[in-house]
Amino acid sequence: MRTTSIDRRSGAQHVVNAITAALCFWLATVVGLFAPVTANASPPLRLTDGVYAVTATPGPPDLINRGRTHNSGLLIGAQGVVVIDPGPSRRDGQRLLRNLRTLTRKPVVAVILTHAHPENVLAAAVVAGARAPVIASHRTYALMQERCSECLQRLTSMTGESAMTGTTIRLPDQTVAEGITERRYGGRAVQLIHTGWGHTAGDLAVLDVASGTLFTGGLANNGVMPDMHEARTRGWITALQRLEALEPRRVVPGEGLPGGPRLLAATRSYLTALLERVEASYRQQGSVFDVLADGELPEYTGWTRYREAQPLNIQHVYAELEKEDFAAR
Repeated sequence: MRTTSIDRRSGAQHVVNAITAALCFWLATVVGLFAPVTANASPPLRLTDGVYAVTATPGPPDLINRGRTHNSGLLIGAQGVVVIDPGPSRRDGQRLLRNLRTLTRKPVVAVILTHAHPENVLAAAVVAGARAPVIASHRTYALMQERCSECLQRLTSMTGESAMTGTTIRLPDQTVAEGITERRYGGRAVQLIHTGWGHTAGDLAVLDVASGTLFTGGLANNGVMPDMHEARTRGWITALQRLEALEPRRVVPGEGLPGGPRLLAATRSYLTALLERVEASYRQQGSVFDVLADGELPEYTGWTRYREAQPLNIQHVYAELEKEDFAAR
């Protein structure tokens, strides 16, 4: 009988455990369904008349942020709205449009992509709709055509199937070459500035002429380590110098909060310090391991992602220097 009593208690405990596990699973599911809807979703931030930034908390795409990790821009003109970097998915693009409708009923008349990373471009189809053109540099068009299918799969694996449901690839309808292209969309004059290969091969910055607001895409961040896996460091430094020469009044970076022109100088200073540090060791015949051991830049340790990104950035610059030497032979 004692054994039977123990078995009954054990059976009851199994039932309790099963119920507890089910409740925990249900709670996790509810949190998973509802928390991501608002995670990283900020309302448009007004910068000046007709100029807004939709900001996000920087970080790698994941199940919580659903890929919304980079900033978007909104320019509201007399006849319509220009959207810069619409976001990572159909779902996120729909949210952006809902937020836009709290500001204006004017239609979206142009969508501008600053570079080909999926977090920036995959909402283009839903935001542009059937009428608005999607604009990018000719190199961004080529990169999207080459790899967007793979990027969509990769982003889906990082953010979850539900986050990317209905997301389709919309290639640019119009492209611009290197240099400054002046356009007018919806009553707003903009300059599309393709400075050559820096952060990516196809970087495009957007200057709203009336307000002096510069949207940099991935060329500048605010207190966030730059992503250098596709970069040409010397070209990136030159690109930032060209943007600084435009003397913008305010800057909306790819990641981090909007600020003044100093954001351009801050990113350029980091890239310059990194290049100088790595090149000094490289020229002394130091291996990449030597550079990693002596590659700290203490003035930037407070930037978001410093610990994760700095070793990768060191290795990237070291590899660039090796390629330069090989090409010079």
